[in-house]
Amino acid sequence: MNANKRENVSDLFRRIQCAGWADFLDKLRRLSMAGTSDSPWIYRGQSAEHSTLRPLFERCWNRLPDKTTKKWTRVRWQDEMVRDFQRRSGHLISSPPTSDDWLEWLAVMQHYGAPTQLLDWSYSPYVAAHAAVKDKDGPLEGDAAVWAVDAQWLAKRVERLLRRYRLDKMLARFLEKRSGEFFVRLFRAGKRVKFVYPLNPLRLNERLTIQQGVFLCQGDLEASFAENLRATVANAMNRDDHMKLFVIRGCHWDALDELRHMNVTEASLFPEIDGFARDYRYRLFPPQE
Repeated sequence: MNANKRENVSDLFRRIQCAGWADFLDKLRRLSMAGTSDSPWIYRGQSAEHSTLRPLFERCWNRLPDKTTKKWTRVRWQDEMVRDFQRRSGHLISSPPTSDDWLEWLAVMQHYGAPTQLLDWSYSPYVAAHAAVKDKDGPLEGDAAVWAVDAQWLAKRVERLLRRYRLDKMLARFLEKRSGEFFVRLFRAGKRVKFVYPLNPLRLNERLTIQQGVFLCQGDLEASFAENLRATVANAMNRDDHMKLFVIRGCHWDALDELRHMNVTEASLFPEIDGFARDYRYRLFPPQE
């Protein structure tokens, strides 16, 4: 498999074509009624079907010059970035995490747009759909994509995978207290096991709470997110039951209009002045189909 195909993980998901917004809602209801899992699904919305699942840290790292990437590892580069953020942001955060709570620091950085290894997902398909159809760079064109993963199924696959490396007890200890020490050992300084796991810090910030947010975090930062995901779901015979890709055509204005009636807007999802201001873009200047 060449590099481009390896980074595009859409082949791992069962593709579900939706003729429009109403069709997407109908297929979403069927998914919730199918009874494939007792756990909630998690969702991520993106504006294009073939855009990759790639955290911002990875995208930024890939733009660095070769002389930098040869001198530094990704783990060291992110470590230095987090420590610098801790030193320089103290006066800006009213209740900062403890210095060793690496996951909460990453969540805070993600909250404000810094590059981290975390990838945003949501327990709400409507929050994900909003991210998929909102107009960021101009007229809305093309398809919207909503990725869906059975979170409990994914977590159980990781637990079985980590058992091979005798790391399952370490994962259990991390989940018990969300310990910074065990997060570091699993996701930064461990045995470089490739996996992707759904998680949140012990303390949820405002946006995580409002957006019903959850992160997917990769176990091996030196490999791509796509490589970690492929290793997690490799040889899963029933993968189609637990990984879906909804491709929605021609629904942008209908979707934004109905999501507004559900109170899923820029202003409600980002309850600060930036979200309030961006919301005028959609209320007063609706996209042209």
